[in-house]
Amino acid sequence: MAVVKQEHASTQLPDLTPEAQSEAIQVEKTGVTTAEAAGRKLQFARLVSRILHPFIVSPLAIVLILWLDQGNFWAAIGWAGLCAAFVVAPGTLYLRRKLKQKQYLDVDVSVREQRYGFYIFGTICMLLCFLVLIWLQAPSILLASFSAALAAILAAAIINRYWTKISIHAGTMAGVMVLAGFYSWPLALLLGFGALLVSWARLVTKRHTLLQTVLGWAVAASCVGMMVGLAGLLNR
Repeated sequence: MAVVKQEHASTQLPDLTPEAQSEAIQVEKTGVTTAEAAGRKLQFARLVSRILHPFIVSPLAIVLILWLDQGNFWAAIGWAGLCAAFVVAPGTLYLRRKLKQKQYLDVDVSVREQRYGFYIFGTICMLLCFLVLIWLQAPSILLASFSAALAAILAAAIINRYWTKISIHAGTMAGVMVLAGFYSWPLALLLGFGALLVSWARLVTKRHTLLQTVLGWAVAASCVGMMVGLAGLLNR
């Protein structure tokens, strides 16, 4: 009986505060402290944010959608490379320069006021690329998608200027999800999981609030749905 009482007392941890008891129980069950678990969670969220960065997702999305629409993988690679050369490469160099000059706090441009110039520069690059795509008679789905991206980035810039930041990470994945939905619902669901995952990552890393991620979804999805849907009607 004495042994049973001793074990029961050990399980209850009477000399510890409720928080310390919870910590001790977690360590006993998982072998990991709360701080270690939080650190691993944050590390994974940062990895997700890097992998699903808009500068990575956007060219890959162009390849995917053009391949689904046209069936020519190498032509899709070529168009994606062109867009990356006009938008991703200059955007990356611009960001690195601002970080080197300490004009941006971090690589995510977390300070809303610091995003003003980045939006302007990005919009100019996208507009130049769009004009080149028109000149080269790019596939209609690429033109529709790019016009949706332009509309979304302009809307995001206005909201950022007068209200709050928008999660471009979440918006990019949500836009690709909607775009893929015109071709394959299973693929759209898979990309939707990616959109949810990167949205979670932006919340965990505290780069955005729930409102800002939802705005990213809403702006991107509505622009893609409207522009691509309109293009489909005009091409009938």
